[in-house]
Amino acid sequence: SQSAASNWGTEHSGYSCSYHAPGALGVLWTSPVPEMYQAVETLEAYSISACSDYPNATLIAFHSISIKTHAGTPTLNWTPVDRITDCGQKAVVVSNANPGGEVDVYFRPPPLTTGISGPSVISTKGTYTWTAGPSGGTGSYTYQWYKRPDGGSNTTLGTSQSQSTTVYSGDPNFWMLVTVVSGSASVNDSVHVTNCIGQGGGCGIQIPTRP
Repeated sequence: SQSAASNWGTEHSGYSCSYHAPGALGVLWTSPVPEMYQAVETLEAYSISACSDYPNATLIAFHSISIKTHAGTPTLNWTPVDRITDCGQKAVVVSNANPGGEVDVYFRPPPLTTGISGPSVISTKGTYTWTAGPSGGTGSYTYQWYKRPDGGSNTTLGTSQSQSTTVYSGDPNFWMLVTVVSGSASVNDSVHVTNCIGQGGGCGIQIPTRP
């Protein structure tokens, strides 16, 4: 199960809990019970034989959290506990605020996305660097970079998160491309680079169709 817990002290033994969901309102009153010192939000799932048995969603967001005790509004510090992770399940603390906190419980990894940061116009000969910025997936990434001159074919480059290449006057415009893999998912991105070395203000920037 995936859960997040936050401790505080209380002497009361009567407890009220409610939740709001689309089209539903749940209210629970429990008394008397032994003193509770922990708030827990938990994803409990039974008879799961495949990841597709979870709801057709990435996560459920427990938001607008508000907890009160006889002493007032306690300070919360949620601690995620991920006991089952075969489908990418996890608890993520979005905010420890009280009221207004949020803990998101994921059924599967967030969608894998990536972008590339780095220059798109070069006016001086030199070595330049482009960096992939992935998010989502399982959180463990591998990289494969390529360089493709306009009208040409791919040249395989490195496998680090960042890739550098030296650009000279007279080199054709080119694409920097990256493939990012996380678990069984992969995603591609590219940035077009215009070589303006030695062309002064007469360098026209034209971006061809993304490869």
